[in-house]
Formats: sequence, C-alpha cells, structure tokens
Amino acid sequence: MVRLMVEQNRIGQILQAGSQLLADSTMTEDSARQIEAQMSLLNTHWENLRVHAMDRQTRYHTTQCAVK
Repeated sequence: MVRLMVEQNRIGQILQAGSQLLADSTMTEDSARQIEAQMSLLNTHWENLRVHAMDRQTRYHTTQCAVK
C-alpha cells in the first residue's frame, strides 16, 4: 500500500501539471481537448488500478484471517 500511496502522489503531480499547462498555455482548442482527454484517461485508469489493488489487499487480509 505504501507503493500505491507513492504512485498516487505521482499521478496527482502529473494531473496538476496538466491543469497548469492548460491554464497557462495559449495552445489550440484541439490540443487542449487532447490534453484533457489524456488526463481523464489517466485518472480513470489510475482509479481502476487503485480500486483493484485495494480489493486485492482486502481479499488477502480476509484470507490471512481465515487461515489463523
């Protein structure tokens, strides 16, 4: 779970950098849409991975408690 928290911070930094880029940039509307789409995709994939990891940890702990 520690690794998950470290990666959560990295994902947050990436999304923050993307938001800053969108706010500070004079890019085309198409480029801005592409960046927003990539940020949304990253966030969706990260959330799916995070939920899967948490479910897996819960199953592991449940199994460990049942063995004891």
